[in-house]
Amino acid sequence: MQGNLMSRRNFVGAAAATAATVAAFSLTGCGSNGSSDAKSDAKEDKAETKALSGTITAVGSTALQPLCEAAAEQFMEKNSGVQITVQGGGSGQGITQITQGAVQIGNSDVFAEAKVKDTADLKKIADNKVCIVGMGPIVNKDVTVDDLTIDQLKSIFTGEVTDWSAVK
Repeated sequence: MQGNLMSRRNFVGAAAATAATVAAFSLTGCGSNGSSDAKSDAKEDKAETKALSGTITAVGSTALQPLCEAAAEQFMEKNSGVQITVQGGGSGQGITQITQGAVQIGNSDVFAEAKVKDTADLKKIADNKVCIVGMGPIVNKDVTVDDLTIDQLKSIFTGEVTDWSAVK
């Protein structure tokens, strides 16, 4: 296994527009005409959200897929003119498709640098943190190793250490 697996588990590599889409999902109907009449504001908000239309395709991380699907459903409920399709396929697929311009959102739970072969493609995208996954290593009760350091955990998760006897 290559790279630093612990870094991958941080979910900070949500490629390109994942965070932008989550933000867009939450920014519907933000305008106001300054009126203090709640009914007038509600009508204006409704008119603004109806004005949105188009399609968005998000592809990539299956770990992020439920989050994106839920956000897409909520957004489409408020914006009937918008169609959002969310598909899995893995982080590599999300990064590849976003750098190729094939989709609007490339979901990834790994750093783009870990998947992109042509560094020029990194300029086409922006990594945005949308969540962080906490990690707590748990071992079999028969393992006699206590108090692992971060460096020891890295060596285990990167495959450098494959036997408990090698943990020092």
